[in-house]
Amino acid sequence: MTYNRPDRPLLGAIASTFVRHGKRALVEKALFSLQSEHKEQKLFDLTYASPSVSLRSKRKAGIVYKLPAPISPKSSRSYALRWLRSSVRMRKERGFGQRLLFEFRDLRSKRGETFRRRQATHQTALLNRGFLRLLRRLIQ
Repeated sequence: MTYNRPDRPLLGAIASTFVRHGKRALVEKALFSLQSEHKEQKLFDLTYASPSVSLRSKRKAGIVYKLPAPISPKSSRSYALRWLRSSVRMRKERGFGQRLLFEFRDLRSKRGETFRRRQATHQTALLNRGFLRLLRRLIQ
């Protein structure tokens, strides 16, 4: 069973993100079993993982500023999937399916490494908002 279907674009993206050494069938099997075991509506939901801004590094007068920049929904989903992949691989549970399930549960309850990365990005962007005005003056 393949997840690259128009009605399930997120599952296809998740499967593509987690593939290692061409073993897509194993990832799809884990996703299918998770989806069939847990009939929850929003099991695979990236709402709390997707950032609305990214941090761009700008160097001015020997100082590197991390400036917030708005990003597209496609880039936001890409960031969320990368953070999810690294978080799932760091977890200690046994088996890919269990790690993915618990990371999504943590994400829905606003915990977990993926949510913390999003919050850290937003917090840094909030703190560095003032540098935008400074750099615009220096550039003009």
